[in-house]
Amino acid sequence: MCIRDSAGSGSIGFFYYSGHGAARPEDGANYLIPVDVQSLQLQSAWYDAISLDAVVHEVARRASKETALFFVFDACRTELHLPIKSISKGFEDIRGQSGSFIAFSTSPGQTASDVGDEGGPYARALSAELRNPNQDYLTVFKRVKEAVYSSTRFTQHPWEHDGIIGTVVLNANRLAPNLSNSPQLAAPALQSGATISPPPPPPPPRPRSSEASLPAYHRLQDIRDAREEQQDGNRTIINEPGRFIIRDPSSRSYVRHNDLALLQIGARDVRTETVGGDKRTVVIRPDNSEIISVAAPDGRLIRRIGRGSDGREIIIIDNTYRDPRSVNGMFIDIPPPVVRIPYDRYIVDYDSAPSSLVYDTLLASSVVPIDRRYSMDEIRYSRNVSKMMPSVDINTINLTPGSWEFASDQEAKLKPIAYGLKQALQRNPREVFLIEGHTDDSGSEIDNLSLSDRRAEALAAFLIQQLRVPTENLVSQGYGSQYLKEQNGGLGRTNQRFTIRRITPLLNGGSTPLPPAPPGTSPPR
Repeated sequence: MCIRDSAGSGSIGFFYYSGHGAARPEDGANYLIPVDVQSLQLQSAWYDAISLDAVVHEVARRASKETALFFVFDACRTELHLPIKSISKGFEDIRGQSGSFIAFSTSPGQTASDVGDEGGPYARALSAELRNPNQDYLTVFKRVKEAVYSSTRFTQHPWEHDGIIGTVVLNANRLAPNLSNSPQLAAPALQSGATISPPPPPPPPRPRSSEASLPAYHRLQDIRDAREEQQDGNRTIINEPGRFIIRDPSSRSYVRHNDLALLQIGARDVRTETVGGDKRTVVIRPDNSEIISVAAPDGRLIRRIGRGSDGREIIIIDNTYRDPRSVNGMFIDIPPPVVRIPYDRYIVDYDSAPSSLVYDTLLASSVVPIDRRYSMDEIRYSRNVSKMMPSVDINTINLTPGSWEFASDQEAKLKPIAYGLKQALQRNPREVFLIEGHTDDSGSEIDNLSLSDRRAEALAAFLIQQLRVPTENLVSQGYGSQYLKEQNGGLGRTNQRFTIRRITPLLNGGSTPLPPAPPGTSPPR
């Protein structure tokens, strides 16, 4: 094994290996096994193998303390079967020291594909990403992982250990090597001229206007002029900018919108891809954390996943459950809950309630036992489902009639609810809160649905942008004048309100834990 001379300060050490990998049974030490080992006897196999630990140690010894070290092992991590017999299981986990990044093309116990004229999927993806100049290493390896997921349909799961501190930019205006045509055993190389920058500054403040990431429509009149109506069988579909309203044969009407508008607020980058027919949207934030939204071909949310800057993932919303009793997976006919707690504890008046009661309500349990999981659509469109959870009513937000713009002076009014939401999320980052919009019945049914839905989304955007509530934990929905709080003609500020309720127990079936993440999305163990 030959390793070049030492690299100086500000350089990168990059070792790439493609071939067999095995752990010796006697001591569990990892070895690089050349492909022609199949023609050798068992003992000779270990004589010709190269100690992985020795490679890591030798590269680290020749590097300066300021050198960022990358070790990439594109090898199977299952048992290595040779014609003579199985000599070992695959690589054991290894962890580098501070300043090093170790990547495996697949997870423990899995096989790394090498199918294709230009190497396997991992080599192709890594080679393509290294040819893109001026990308930080986290972006490179995350995109490699996503490309491997896509090309292998989640059957191969790359794995990494990250010990690098700060930001390392790969291929800083240089031509990267083509790894897809590399030999089976690639010699280590220390590349100089790389860029190692200090940790990034804190992200810039979010825009002060709640319209920053939402469509540029500000008045209901603008929306009316842009509407188009069509018939879909016996349903009427009204398309308008950013949403559509459906009136079904039972005279039940509801509004739907794309949740991605909220998720993209303050994003540094947004990427989309189609995997097996499902649309996968990755929202990358300034701190390199991500929100991953997976939607079915019809737009229905399947999962929402949060991925921290350390690569760990949590499922926030799992929307895969479908009860055969529900209509179109949206409507479920159940009796209204029997409420046995005081009414002012079931529906809390935000104006008069102390902050402690607001916080307690945001963490309150359901008023009746929850016997199963409910889908997000069932929670949104089946009123007796969402009514199982206590709520906080806000009816003092000043909005211009027919508008959903929030004035900056509303911030002080909303600070207590934002504080309660953030405290609840510190306690459990998997909590999900539904923000509802309601109107009086002074306008048409379609206008009221559109206006209330836009106002609910605008309130969520205001909480996210102005008061730093995490976007991934909020969903919004408008109901127009369908659920009036006061029935005396339906007019007045009491009916023009917002409602916020915790829906996590409904999504999870009460105390039922979330299901395991699908392949490729579970956090490292």
